[in-house]
Amino acid sequence: MGGLSKIQVMVSGVTRSPSRDVVSWVIGGLGAWWVVSPLLFSLGFALDGRHPGDWLVVTVFWAALGGAGLAPFAGLVVALVARRRWPLAYFALMCAVTVSGVAFLLYALAHA
Repeated sequence: MGGLSKIQVMVSGVTRSPSRDVVSWVIGGLGAWWVVSPLLFSLGFALDGRHPGDWLVVTVFWAALGGAGLAPFAGLVVALVARRRWPLAYFALMCAVTVSGVAFLLYALAHA
């Protein structure tokens, strides 16, 4: 096979390993989860008025909290381990936005 290992595949004339594609999907999924989390918060508040305490409402709220809080930091770790420079910069920016949003909410609650 000309020096190619069995786990590498040929895509458009460029050799890429399947693990690299998995990392790309994980990075994309974590980024999308972070972007969709405000919509999940809105959906959770809309459902909470009609069905308070329902399992769907609780699930949507936890998915929104995970997307807002967990996804940027998990993406930062994945991009750091995979040595991806641009996703690392994007996730660092996402972490900064998340931390500043949490700091603003804590400040607003402390002075309310």
